[in-house]
Amino acid sequence: PHDIQVRLICIPYFAQSNSCIALNLRTLECYEISFQNEIPQIIQ
Repeated sequence: PHDIQVRLICIPYFAQSNSCIALNLRTLECYEISFQNEIPQIIQ
């Protein structure tokens, strides 16, 4: 038997959260990357 490391990741739904996940495959560390959703509005 080999020692196996497993990381369970819950990935957010990007369209709702504006976030995604970066996974370091060497260390299995996770990082959240968030984006601001700024949509220009047209003023009439």
